[in-house]
Amino acid sequence: MASDDFTGVLRGVEPYAPGAVPTPRADVPVAREDLQRLMTRDAGVLRDAASLERAATQLTAMARAADPEVGNLVTVSRTLVDAARARTESRGTHTRLDFPERSSDFLGRFVFGAAAQRRFVPLPAQEPAAR
Repeated sequence: MASDDFTGVLRGVEPYAPGAVPTPRADVPVAREDLQRLMTRDAGVLRDAASLERAATQLTAMARAADPEVGNLVTVSRTLVDAARARTESRGTHTRLDFPERSSDFLGRFVFGAAAQRRFVPLPAQEPAAR
């Protein structure tokens, strides 16, 4: 799909630009704006191993945010990035540019625990719906 093709599905989402530098806005606190742009740019709908690695590195640096709300958003963002790094497939609207196809190996949920603990819980096979 050409970059100028517009489907209307992702209005307001910036184009994927690896390594793009966020542009802070004056009306939003810098730390939160940086987090929002980081997640959109590197862990958004279009992602790959390199962008997720950049996001993980930058989120580690943001882990001690002074604002408690931003700190909570960083924690959720780190969990999202960890799950995206573990899921090496494209599913739904989230596209791994380095893994463009779905994989039945990932029909399930990643469950995160303390520290770096994670476990994959497969979903049971579902029968096709009767018509």
